[in-house]
Amino acid sequence: MGIFNKETNDESLINDVKNNLLPSDGKKHILMLRSTIQKFQNSGTVVQDKYTKDINDILNYLQDNNYEILDVKESSFTAVSTALHQTLIIYK
Repeated sequence: MGIFNKETNDESLINDVKNNLLPSDGKKHILMLRSTIQKFQNSGTVVQDKYTKDINDILNYLQDNNYEILDVKESSFTAVSTALHQTLIIYK
């Protein structure tokens, strides 16, 4: 837990994932994630470290809890200075 028993952002994200996972029953299921990232013009190619960490944390949680990840898909939409990323994780 975070300071004063408040969840950190990482704990909150994983708890949100836990609350939305279906049981590992051999059937395909999905988890849809939405991330907003501020972008800056002419910034070139950069690693989105927070987005990368969040997705990796989720994938690690799934694998550590015996879920099989079948696919990960991402789509992006841009509006002025903000990029919206949607990530679809297919698992069973």
